[in-house]
Amino acid sequence: MRKKRDSYPELLEIEYRLAELPTSQHRAGLAGLVLLADWIKKEYVSRGICDVEISSRNVTFYVDQLGLSELFNGLFAASREEQARPRPMRNLRTGEILPPLREEVRSVIDPVSGLPARTKVCIYETIIPQGAFLADLDPSGDEENGLWIRLWREAVWTTLRAVPATRKPYEARAKDEPVTDSLVVWSELCCGREYAVQVSGTSCLGVQSLSAERVPFMDLAQFRFLLNFWPLVAQIYVPVVYDASDNIDFRGVVVAIPDVRDIDLFSRHFPGMLRARAVAPYPPRQFRPEQAVIDLVPEAGLDLLCRLRTQLNRDTPLARVAKVVDGVDLFHLERQGNTVQALSIGRVEVDEGLLNRYESLRGAIRSPVFRRQLLNNLIKGEPEWYADFGGLLTREPLARTFSNRHFRDAAATLLMGGFELGGEVGSRGLIEGHIFRQVGEYLNLVTKRAPDGIENTSQNATGSRPARSRAAREAFLAIRARRGPDLAANLNSILRMRGESGANVSQAKIEKLTRENLDTARALTLLALAAQVADDAIVR
Repeated sequence: MRKKRDSYPELLEIEYRLAELPTSQHRAGLAGLVLLADWIKKEYVSRGICDVEISSRNVTFYVDQLGLSELFNGLFAASREEQARPRPMRNLRTGEILPPLREEVRSVIDPVSGLPARTKVCIYETIIPQGAFLADLDPSGDEENGLWIRLWREAVWTTLRAVPATRKPYEARAKDEPVTDSLVVWSELCCGREYAVQVSGTSCLGVQSLSAERVPFMDLAQFRFLLNFWPLVAQIYVPVVYDASDNIDFRGVVVAIPDVRDIDLFSRHFPGMLRARAVAPYPPRQFRPEQAVIDLVPEAGLDLLCRLRTQLNRDTPLARVAKVVDGVDLFHLERQGNTVQALSIGRVEVDEGLLNRYESLRGAIRSPVFRRQLLNNLIKGEPEWYADFGGLLTREPLARTFSNRHFRDAAATLLMGGFELGGEVGSRGLIEGHIFRQVGEYLNLVTKRAPDGIENTSQNATGSRPARSRAAREAFLAIRARRGPDLAANLNSILRMRGESGANVSQAKIEKLTRENLDTARALTLLALAAQVADDAIVR
């Protein structure tokens, strides 16, 4: 870092190399700095100097004191707005009611009856972070009502800066009060390349400003400066959880931080990726974008990588996502009372095969139970998609598996080979396909169904759909309840070949499976029983 360059006596020139930056948050912060500096230059009349020169791996940052002030004003811009709340707000620490600005009676539509109703609301003043260029890149609406910018603002205010003391940069600018944060940073940057400063968990996720031994967490001043900007490129996701009745709730947020490998490519394609986000709201919660709602935390990293890859293919078809980012770091955060807890910290690496399989899976499975297990197997790298389904089917209630239409349809789709997992056609000809067909033959037999699929019309016929469903349910419950040799005998009686061509080979495969991997045989048989009573999967 050098000072007094050319004719500008108070100009700083800071050289950043990606290889020298210690974390993905620093590298994402460097990308955020590049994007914000470019946005300010386009959005405002130039005041001061705030310029960047970029290459694939390096950035040179030129700034003077006035330019740094303008940069921070754009970063921490906020406004004061009135919000209506159905109940009075309380102090999270003391529980005391906070007095509202005023109370109003408003006409609303009752969600149960659908009729107009009058209700009293409390009006409070709140600070809204503007989000700089993120508001301009929200495709779901204007900068005030867009689903994506609203999610980002809520994540910043209620999670990333949940502690009131950390909101001062926004609050001061919203109230037009004097600010000194840029002056403090300027003085730190002027102290030289080796000058170290303390880092807090607000600016760097996963760290504490002081350890248990009261040792401060330190970083170079010019590196900590970058940590102000990573929230501008971090993507926010909302994990959904289900109760026994499939009612949903959200648990915290997942902050997905791309580990930038090529600053130039990333800064050129990132804005287009944001503009291309889906605008459909999540049906059960219309205030959230559907694309931001995830079942598993690693899904946030997979979705971000898929969206970035799609944008790269759209802009420069020969570019690969591995050239732009090395992976995505994930922080699952939840506000609990007056503190924010890190529920998990993980990472998703760039894997083209994994991304292909995830893209083919995403949105294709409507059963949350089935989808979650399938995603979990995919992320864990299980060689078979049906891994661990045996435990799920014996643990979950019937209402969420066998008796759930979406679960049955998903099982039928996978077992019948009507689903492509990363370009590999489903497994109708493999062992799961054999089991699927034999379960169908077994149900044909026990419900007096003719081999050609035409229902027997005799007086004692039991081949109707309800009879088939009852027979499948009884077999399903019987298999769930059995263990050991009793389970093996039950499975072999159901899966015994009945005149199919190639029966000897198929029978040998099934007998080997029940002998060597009883849990897998049980899982596939339970899935096949559920699939055989799906609306479009009855063997004809």
